[in-house]
This record gives sequence, structure tokens and C-alpha cells, in this order.
Amino acid sequence: MPTDSPWMNKAVSALEKSAGRKPVLVRDGATIPVVSSFKSILGLDTLLIGFGLSNDCLHAPNEKFDLACHRLACRTHATLLHELAG
Repeated sequence: MPTDSPWMNKAVSALEKSAGRKPVLVRDGATIPVVSSFKSILGLDTLLIGFGLSNDCLHAPNEKFDLACHRLACRTHATLLHELAG
């Protein structure tokens, strides 16, 4: 998704409001094949927002997800819905 997209601007605003600082924007999603399919087949951009920590060991036997990250994700998604509603 282009960083100047109105959808991206709303997501950045929601993240900034819920976290208290500007987010770091990182292009990713290469390991989620359906993301490119959404764009190539449906013409839809996809916004992925990650809330994990670098030591979460995603998909490993000792995978974890910090409760503070979960709370931030919940606050951010609620704020994003409010932003999108106008």
C-alpha cells in the first residue's frame, strides 16, 4: 500500500494515537502469499499491522505474545475503526 494512501494515513494516525508515537513503517508480508493475490486478482491493497516483539519466536515451539502488545493491538484496532468511520 502506498505510504501516501488515505487508508495508510488513517492507520498511522490510529497507531500514533494508541501508542503515543509515530509507527515505524516496514514493507513486509512476503511470507503471506494471499497479500499479493489480493492485489493482482482483486486490485485491493492490504494493510498488515504487526504488534509482536523481536523475541516472540513466531511459529516456534516457544512462541509468545506479550499481553501489553495485545492491549496495544486492541486499542489500535478500535482507534482505527473510529478513524475509518470518519
